[in-house]
Amino acid sequence: MFREFASGVEATAGVSVCAVGVDVAGLLPECDVNEVADVDAVVTAAAVGVVDCVVVGPSPPTMSLSAFVDAVAEVASRVPVVVVTHGGDGGVSGALAAGADEVVDVTRAGAGEVLAHRVERAVAYAGSRRALGEAESFFEQALDSMMDAFYVFDDSGRCRYWNSALADVTGLGDAELEGRPAPEFVVREDRERIARAIAIILEQGAATVEVDLETAAGEARPYELTGTRLSDGDGEPVGFCGVGRDVSGRERRERELRRQAEQLSVLNRVLRHDIRTTANIVAGYAETLPDEIEAAEEIAAAAHDLVALGERARELERAFETDVTKKPFDLAPHLRRTVEGLEEPYDAAFSTFAPEALWVSVSDRIPFVFENVLENAAEHNEGDTQRVDVVAREEHPADGDAMAVVEVHDDGPGIPEHEREVFDATAETPLSHSDGLGLWLVNWLVEDEGGSVDVTTDASGTSVTVRLPLADDRD
Repeated sequence: MFREFASGVEATAGVSVCAVGVDVAGLLPECDVNEVADVDAVVTAAAVGVVDCVVVGPSPPTMSLSAFVDAVAEVASRVPVVVVTHGGDGGVSGALAAGADEVVDVTRAGAGEVLAHRVERAVAYAGSRRALGEAESFFEQALDSMMDAFYVFDDSGRCRYWNSALADVTGLGDAELEGRPAPEFVVREDRERIARAIAIILEQGAATVEVDLETAAGEARPYELTGTRLSDGDGEPVGFCGVGRDVSGRERRERELRRQAEQLSVLNRVLRHDIRTTANIVAGYAETLPDEIEAAEEIAAAAHDLVALGERARELERAFETDVTKKPFDLAPHLRRTVEGLEEPYDAAFSTFAPEALWVSVSDRIPFVFENVLENAAEHNEGDTQRVDVVAREEHPADGDAMAVVEVHDDGPGIPEHEREVFDATAETPLSHSDGLGLWLVNWLVEDEGGSVDVTTDASGTSVTVRLPLADDRD
């Protein structure tokens, strides 16, 4: 026992002690003891970090012991307070109840060694708490720096720990997250899946599930949730921890791959159909050359069709390769430039009614849309007056998003029924040959930009109406 106390004396060498209203310098010869009059001096020393331990009697000057301990804790929560008593002047239980870390009766034999040991123990324990607090703060910062949500649930499936990402994505506060059952984090349709996944984690050790996370605002966000079992010293499951990752970007990429597959399917079928048909025409007329030289004209026409088909295919390829990043684009001058470029090669009277500027939020693919729509109106316009009117405006519906609206009207016979079918379905089923390839691409591109295409045909001609999202700003 004496050796233990002696080691305590040696271990206190260099420890800075504030002694408030008590004389302990003789009991702590190895310590740097600074005798002060009141708690204000302790607070000052603690605030600048020059005190490792406070030693005080059971009745500090000007305040109760519990108030003294609270005052020290307020400015230096990890500086221990050791109370020295003199037999019957307060007792151990009263000092501990007031919040003291250690209590020593200095009237007993060996009080110096005991006090040194208790100071050493209190300082060491405070250091451990400080290190633990710093470690907790470090890991909390590390977890909060994650973009993914982190969580810990107990074995009953209730949330016990989380990082800021989970709070941010759900929009829930700490009080709402604490103890929240795991199924309540997801939409109702996915709650049974979550319950099954938790059962698998606790039984088998790990699981991954994709669900729609439900935010406080009632929105659903696709998330991949992982879980790994947590066990106690006996190997019994006590809960699980895991990470939740937003997979909406991955879903977008998967949708984009599916769209590209659809595009290639359309292009493949159309090209196979038209190339085969045109090649058969060329071959058929070529066989008649020995007998009918006039067939050469048909061969030339079929060859021109093949060239035109190749040009259409190249247009498709360029559209598929164009950057799909959306940015502000002034549609009004583009419409005017496109019309000017078509006035000379086509025998049609164009009129354009557009504001000075019409900013939309689109990718670089959109110019192709209006070039195709306007050229189609001019090329197939066989009316008596052969007019093409272009009207552009903003539309601000009360129950929807603000849109830019461009109407292209011609007084021709209209788009053939088999070509208009591409606007009635999203799949490539209606498109069986290349006549409607350009219109199919127009419809697909506009829908992919968040807009829509409507086609109407009546006695006055054909109107193609394109709607695109207005840009929020021009930066």
